[in-house]
Amino acid sequence: MRKGWNCIDMKKRAMPPRFTVLNRKIRNKKGYTLAEVTVTLALTMVLAGAAFFFLERGLALYGRIQAAADAVSVSDMVLSRISGEIKRAGTDSEAEIGGGENGCQYLVLSGPARTVRIEASADREGLLIGWPPQEQKRWSFDSVISGGCRIQNLSFSVLEKEEGKRIIQICLVIRHPETGFSFRRVRNVELGQN
Repeated sequence: MRKGWNCIDMKKRAMPPRFTVLNRKIRNKKGYTLAEVTVTLALTMVLAGAAFFFLERGLALYGRIQAAADAVSVSDMVLSRISGEIKRAGTDSEAEIGGGENGCQYLVLSGPARTVRIEASADREGLLIGWPPQEQKRWSFDSVISGGCRIQNLSFSVLEKEEGKRIIQICLVIRHPETGFSFRRVRNVELGQN
């Protein structure tokens, strides 16, 4: 064998110089292979999809809880306003209950000192409180505070109690139109009792 012509030398000489440069680039550990990048992207997409799924469910739950809180808040405001009007009526006031044009009931309290009519407004975004023969005044709840809640149903009933005390029972149903959440609350108020 000639000097310098061993098997290793032959392999070195048989390979053109450009392939050795390419082999060095492939063996370079500084970059990532296509398979590594593909697997990393696939795992990232799976994790992002799972995170989005749970985030979306959490946001939907938050929306329902916010709608419930809005409905409770609006019902408290409306019932407080109606209760205040009933309490301001005298104990000798007569209560008349009838059906309003919008499907909700109205309540008329008439006494020697004053007469008041309470009903839900036509758009159901508030109450109409009037002192006939004067015009009715609109009392509405702010759409920002209410979150878009509307009065779905408003009804009254007169309950007789012992000792001649009369109780007005108010039944109010508030509905959140975006979520469809309905909240029903009943409150009993003694007529003319401050």
